[in-house]
Amino acid sequence: MARQLGERLHSVRLDTSAAVADKCLQALSGDDLHGVNPTLVKTVRAVLDAAGFSQVGIVVSGGLTPQRIAHFVAADAQVDAFGLGSSVVRNSGTFDFTADIVEVDGKAVSKAGRELRPNVNLKRL
Repeated sequence: MARQLGERLHSVRLDTSAAVADKCLQALSGDDLHGVNPTLVKTVRAVLDAAGFSQVGIVVSGGLTPQRIAHFVAADAQVDAFGLGSSVVRNSGTFDFTADIVEVDGKAVSKAGRELRPNVNLKRL
């Protein structure tokens, strides 16, 4: 995709569920390889740089807290921006959600770990 977009590609967003490890890390061992993590950021940065896309930034999101951001900084992961969501609006940890597109015209389009979950309280408009 980077080659197709060329200079129009500003950045890539890493937002991997904490329940899974990215495929590019499967050959590695360690406790901190699930979800978005400094090793993933460093791997993506190295791949982008090697392919001639050193100008492309990296945005990290997904369950970030001030402590997790500090972890990325301490690990010297080259993150250009952090996407914050539910950690900004805290309410005793009882309310957290994502709004992912999981299906379009009856076809599944979601990322790994997401699926359509019908809700009888919702009405199609």
